[in-house]
Amino acid sequence: MILIAPLKKTPLRWAAAFVAIGLMIVGLLWLQAFRKRLGDYFAVTPSPAAPLPTTTSSPSASLSQASQSPTPSVRSSGGPSSIPLTFTLLPGNIRQGQSVRTITKLSGQGDKIRLNLAMDADTYDTYQAILQTGSGQPIWLSPRLKASRGAQGEPLVQVLVPARLLSDGNYTFLLSGSKKAPSSKDPISQYLFKVTHD
Repeated sequence: MILIAPLKKTPLRWAAAFVAIGLMIVGLLWLQAFRKRLGDYFAVTPSPAAPLPTTTSSPSASLSQASQSPTPSVRSSGGPSSIPLTFTLLPGNIRQGQSVRTITKLSGQGDKIRLNLAMDADTYDTYQAILQTGSGQPIWLSPRLKASRGAQGEPLVQVLVPARLLSDGNYTFLLSGSKKAPSSKDPISQYLFKVTHD
């Protein structure tokens, strides 16, 4: 009697296992590639950012906004934007019996005082004003001034003097003029005045 030995199943099992593993790897790779394609297909491309709206205000809108805005209060205290006190000084030497122009500084009236130096005629291109104390010491200089006209059409030179320089006392403005050559200055007039505080 011939006995037939049973076939060994071990190699077949290993082959089947390798095939199954290979199929699983291929399936995973295919699934990953499919998911990537699916994600790219449904991906939302961000649109460019819309520009911010620009508001163009019409004249009527500006007027309405201006009418709705609170009106700024006018302060009586002096500041750079305050209207300076204005005085007109006449030229000439002070003789005995003549009164000196008195300037009264009011508290809270700005940090400058406008002085109009009246002239007989405007015959120079530029002017220079030197402020002196009563003892003749120069304390302030205003060069390259231009002549203007007063209310009656008279020629004058306007100077804005820092109010802090004018304490109580006597002062003199020396006015000189120059034509095209700035180095040559001709004396014109002197203006004497007195400063007091309220």
